[in-house]
Amino acid sequence: MIEPSDKGQKYQVITEEHPSTSTKQLKNKNTEKSSKVPQKRKHKNSDKISKSSDSDEDISKAYEKSVKEDSLLPILKQELRLKIQTRRLSEGQGELLPETKEPKSYELTEEEKEKYKRRLIQNRDSLRRSRQKDIRREEMLKQTFDTESSKEESLKDKRCNF
Repeated sequence: MIEPSDKGQKYQVITEEHPSTSTKQLKNKNTEKSSKVPQKRKHKNSDKISKSSDSDEDISKAYEKSVKEDSLLPILKQELRLKIQTRRLSEGQGELLPETKEPKSYELTEEEKEKYKRRLIQNRDSLRRSRQKDIRREEMLKQTFDTESSKEESLKDKRCNF
């Protein structure tokens, strides 16, 4: 860790690869002392096996999807996901596993059930009244059309007679 008194001094990041994890150490260029970085603890999910651990299969699926959609987006998403996983594993954090949340189903209360039934009945009645209104309007228009057409016929007859 860099101490507040070390502000302005230059540090060099040294990465040492270990078989299990990689650790980073800061080295002060002025004093050439290296600080010891403690081993990181394992993440609670590091022992879990991911469902899609076979990255070749995932990449081939992403390729097929990208060809199907004519887009590079699926491949880019997969590459980014694998990059993040690799970085997490190298830092000793463990894999990120996709969480699938099941949709919650809520049971309706008696009051809600009654309200639902009441609205259903109201909607049915409203629809019935609306249809009847349309039928009456259509009949009224037909009647008006018939009277107007009969008036027109009578006017034509009168006109021809003159």
